[in-house]
Amino acid sequence: MRHLHFGKLFFVVFSLLLACTVSARKPIKTLLITGQNNHNWQVSHVVLKQILENSGRFDVDFAISPEQGKDMSGFVLDFSPYQLVVLDYNGDSWPEETNRRFLEYVQNGGGVVIYHAADNAFSKWPEFTKEWHFVEDEAAVEMIKEAVRGIRNVRTGMNVPPSKKAKVFVVSESENVRNTFENGKVFFATLGSASEVTVQADRSGIDEDAVSAVLPEAVIYMPFAELVDIDKEIERLQKEEQRLTKELARVNGMLSNERFMSKAPESKVAEERAKLEKYSQMMDQVKERLTHLQAR
Repeated sequence: MRHLHFGKLFFVVFSLLLACTVSARKPIKTLLITGQNNHNWQVSHVVLKQILENSGRFDVDFAISPEQGKDMSGFVLDFSPYQLVVLDYNGDSWPEETNRRFLEYVQNGGGVVIYHAADNAFSKWPEFTKEWHFVEDEAAVEMIKEAVRGIRNVRTGMNVPPSKKAKVFVVSESENVRNTFENGKVFFATLGSASEVTVQADRSGIDEDAVSAVLPEAVIYMPFAELVDIDKEIERLQKEEQRLTKELARVNGMLSNERFMSKAPESKVAEERAKLEKYSQMMDQVKERLTHLQAR
């Protein structure tokens, strides 16, 4: 089975709903498979069910396997009633009949989400189809994850309590980036502690004292001036500027090193060039933000 890594619980939940529309519909019938894991499945499967059902979009059943090392022959599952299977399972192999039914379910378009350590399960599963490797969707999830990390880092640096919500603006000149955040707006708001999410192409309508989190192709603004110490925001951006200065020096050093350029694989050189473009863009945005705040 294709190895996927979705990280922490809240990002799994986002990836579940990225493809769902906002319109009202019957709850998605979901089978959550658990019972064996190198992590605490006794807690995780309950929390997963609560989060999914509290959204109002999922109706979750459990399938709990025998204990690890015990007889698995009776663990035969019927996937036909379900639109979605969530794997919180990393343990003994399933019976061949369950494997056959699961593969048939997937081939017929059934949805599957792999939570955390479950991506380590079934490493010898032979079926993999390149057409089912959704690179663009994975990139969209990673973009949202980076944005949420940025928001949380900013809020933590200002000692903003998690319960405090604020309006969030996503500003990007890229239509693709804006579409990603529009499609994931509902869960991005939850993960980013946002009372409201507005996606736009420029900075118009955003308070002058809004704080920011800088991404490669977007800037996240949070206009809660009453919670912001401007001096601390300047200090944070200056630290980010110092970090980016070091990263740019490292990348430029590698790309100007004849030995590296002559011996490194083309993929590695391309990776470093992409980093140079990314860090340069982020540096420009940080400097622009610093200039604006220091002029106040």
